[in-house]
Amino acid sequence: MAYVSTGVAVASLATGITMGVLAQQQFDCAKDILACNDGLQNKVVGEELFDVRAEIEQKALFADMAYLFAAAATVVATVGYLRGFVFLDEEPTAATATLVMPRAPVLVAATTKVSP
Repeated sequence: MAYVSTGVAVASLATGITMGVLAQQQFDCAKDILACNDGLQNKVVGEELFDVRAEIEQKALFADMAYLFAAAATVVATVGYLRGFVFLDEEPTAATATLVMPRAPVLVAATTKVSP
């Protein structure tokens, strides 16, 4: 479980960084739209500025959610590692002892001889 959580944390962190960088680049372009339009084939004009702003906010929100997901997965991974490695040598107490499941009775067929 700890290994899976570590993988999820790394993937979420990478996603958050990627989306954050994309949002920052688009925000920098939107701050100076005249200079940014010089390098674009499809110019951003008029009402499209509102769409660009909404897209920037959406990417930034996605990055924030990915960071939060990475933080939660990191907590789960840390707990998993601590339970698996640090507390491995502890003796179970009465409160933490595991219960053993009772076994089902086994039916044995008896062979009987029938006298002729």
